[in-house]
Amino acid sequence: MSFLKNLIFKTSASVIGSEIYRKLNFAHDQSHDPAFEVQRELINTPQPVIFDVGARYGQISEIYKQWFPDSKVFSFEPFPKSYRELEKVSSRFPELRALNLAISDGQ
Repeated sequence: MSFLKNLIFKTSASVIGSEIYRKLNFAHDQSHDPAFEVQRELINTPQPVIFDVGARYGQISEIYKQWFPDSKVFSFEPFPKSYRELEKVSSRFPELRALNLAISDGQ
């Protein structure tokens, strides 16, 4: 089982696909974006596990921690320069883990 599949299985994580982001007209620069309100309705667990794939500098990961304070956020960023900035964000949140990895379906 791949690392990601194993992590999802072990954490019972909910997955919200990119098609939902398109339907929500998601904007990355607004923490008051209605997309987060909709996601809060869709994620109906008290301690959600969230994957921020392509986290870049961690802006969205930080917003997720604000909207879902009891969440565990796994932020994936493969590029070293962006990852260093992501690490700074993750250091402020104990349940935000920065991973210097790319996500792929292996194909």
